Amino acid sequence: METLNEEINRIKTIMGVLIKEDKMSSIALDKKKQEYMDSGNLEWLEILERFPETLQREIIDERPEGTQESIDEIKNWRLVSNEPIKVPLIDLLDNEENFLAISRTPLKVMEKIRNNPKYKNKLSNIKHISHTDIGKGYGLKPGEIFDPKPDRYFKYAEFDGDTAKPSVMVNDIIHWGQGRFMAALLRGDDYLNVWNIKE
Repeated sequence: METLNEEINRIKTIMGVLIKEDKMSSIALDKKKQEYMDSGNLEWLEILERFPETLQREIIDERPEGTQESIDEIKNWRLVSNEPIKVPLIDLLDNEENFLAISRTPLKVMEKIRNNPKYKNKLSNIKHISHTDIGKGYGLKPGEIFDPKPDRYFKYAEFDGDTAKPSVMVNDIIHWGQGRFMAALLRGDDYLNVWNIKE
């Protein structure tokens, strides 16, 4: 049984994740757009205006400056539908980039996902990045990754997937929202909510 302090710390952790997950809602969209207009960044503003407001907030959260590099990255994006869709997680694992993203998570995360009976057949050949020539080339020690917040995946997995913001999928690859993708796999969900974008 948890002590009072342990329970308080657990609640603080969960609230921290909730605040982080909901930070997009707090983006003052009109203010940001005015900033882009005042700075003459009209191309970035035009790109943003093509998308629903919730996706605009995700884009601003990921690329707040609207640099030329960001413009080049997003200018050819086209939404397949104006609402997020549910994509079967098992189908996402057919894409090599999504498959490899799992190998770049902490070893304990990858192992838990790999051992889930729902995904076991698709992931039987997965190797952790630190056990590959690529990882060794970067100087990774066994089980090591480049992740400033390796505990986030299990924290995100404590939440109901139906309440998570949609990830951004570009050409069938999870582009943004990798933490949400991994949390869904950790929970053993059937689907992931995504903005379906083609480039």
